[in-house]
Amino acid sequence: MNISKKHYLELDELPLHNWEKCLEGDFKYMCERSIKEWGNAEVQAFEVIYDKYIQRYGLGDLYDEYLALKKTIALLELSYVETGDTFILNQINIEKVNLIALEPTSEGGMTIGQIVVHLSKWMGTWINKKQITVEEYKSLLEEYERNQKK
Repeated sequence: MNISKKHYLELDELPLHNWEKCLEGDFKYMCERSIKEWGNAEVQAFEVIYDKYIQRYGLGDLYDEYLALKKTIALLELSYVETGDTFILNQINIEKVNLIALEPTSEGGMTIGQIVVHLSKWMGTWINKKQITVEEYKSLLEEYERNQKK
C-alpha cells in the first residue's frame, strides 16, 4: 500500500468536511495538506478509513435500502431496453427521485450539512465541518438521537 503519514488514516483525525468531499468522490481531501490531483494512494487511504468507519458504525439500514433501490433501477432499465415500453421510463424516474433521499452522503434523508445545522441548533453554537472530526460528528449525532428519543 502506498499511503503515508501525509494521509488521514483515523476517524478522529479526518475533518467532517473532508469526509463529505471524499464520499462525493474527491479523494484529494484524504491528504492532510492540499493537493491538486489525487491518485491511487488517496483512494487506498480512503478505503482504509472507510473500512474503519464500517467496522465502527456499520452501513445501516438506509444503505441496504439504497443498494436495493439501485438494483431495482438497474432491472427497470434492463426491462426498458428489452421491451421498449416507455411507461417504464416513468417508473425509472420515480425511483431515481426516491434514490436521492438515500444517497450515501446523507443520513436519514438529510445531507451531512443539513444534519450539522440541526446539531448546531441543538448545541446552541455553530459546528464547523472543517474543525469537527468524523468521530466527533458521529458521537454528537448519536447523543442527539438518544436525546430525541427521551
